[in-house]
Amino acid sequence: MINFAFKLLLNEKKKNIPLTFIFIIIVFLISSLIILTNSLNKITQLQLENQPDITIFNQKAGRNYPILTDIKDEISNIYGIKNIHERVYGFYKPNFHNLDMLIIGFEPFGINVDKNIEKIVTDVNLSSFLEKPSMIISHGLYEIFLQYSTFGYIDSFNFFLEDSTKFKLHINGIIDKNLDIVSDRLVLTNIEYAKKILGYHDSEATDISIDVSNIDEIDTIILKLKDKFPNFLIIKKSDLKDSFKELYSFKSGLLFAISLLLLSTFLLLTIFKSTSMDIKSIKEIAILKAIGWSINDILKLKLTEASIIAIFSFLTGFLSAILYLKYLHGAFLIDIFTNSININSNIKIQIFLDKFTFFSLFFLFVFSFILINIIIAYKSATTNIKEILN
Repeated sequence: MINFAFKLLLNEKKKNIPLTFIFIIIVFLISSLIILTNSLNKITQLQLENQPDITIFNQKAGRNYPILTDIKDEISNIYGIKNIHERVYGFYKPNFHNLDMLIIGFEPFGINVDKNIEKIVTDVNLSSFLEKPSMIISHGLYEIFLQYSTFGYIDSFNFFLEDSTKFKLHINGIIDKNLDIVSDRLVLTNIEYAKKILGYHDSEATDISIDVSNIDEIDTIILKLKDKFPNFLIIKKSDLKDSFKELYSFKSGLLFAISLLLLSTFLLLTIFKSTSMDIKSIKEIAILKAIGWSINDILKLKLTEASIIAIFSFLTGFLSAILYLKYLHGAFLIDIFTNSININSNIKIQIFLDKFTFFSLFFLFVFSFILINIIIAYKSATTNIKEILN
């Protein structure tokens, strides 16, 4: 039966090859979108695990302003607080390459809140780093600097401060391009220099981060903080995670709409292909019935044909999506996310795939394709031979 089904498919290759190609493309696109969404969500949640338990912002009318660091003394009096840190970070826009550089300040001799940054700066030679104003930059930023080597951006870079004076930072190290970091336009420097570049005073920071001794007491500590600082925005890590989940849910909704449109197009093409029987298909059914094939035999044949096309196309499209995400890291598609949430567009995609996603897609494509073909084959097989030939 399988060999015979293969021969029939090859006899109608002009009709089956375009359908198979469209099937593969649609499975590839929908699988890529769904797996990419799940993977980025997982990566973001894992990175957020390294964030502090509580973050305090000086936010007014939805806009963040520098926060005074002297409030750390007041915060330290609250029972249950383990660590308090000031953090300095922000975007600097030079006048070339339409570039937004993410500046992050760190304490060379202190404990850094972000564990990802701590991993990077552990390997830094502090004596050479502190010899002169220095920075560590991402590989992506270094490649951009190389394009402008005629301006002297190989060993150092001049930042323009608020008073229009130049402030030079020497490149002390380049972050490994295979390391997953928050941005591929990253500059890590001494917190003192980060304040200068971003226009902060010595007594100011971007936010104050807090770690608590007992996570079960976090809500009580937040209430005390809100009582002390009613005008500040106070966010706990779990709220930050939830906000990213909502963002990905919104993106997933858009992707679901796109997927539904693609799937509908595919099903319509399948129905059109199956209902528009050509003379060769009509003769095929008539001959099979004439030589004694039963309706069940014809349905088994059509089931085999549809299964071959569906399973081959699905596996090809699905595996192509996995390879695309693994080796090309979701090129082009990933921009849907990174442009809106400012994460590294060159991030190394870690594929998180569960059985539910695989079998849902398999059922959605393969079962629906086979079902449509069987329904139409049954209608044709139960028609009188004379009616078919007429």
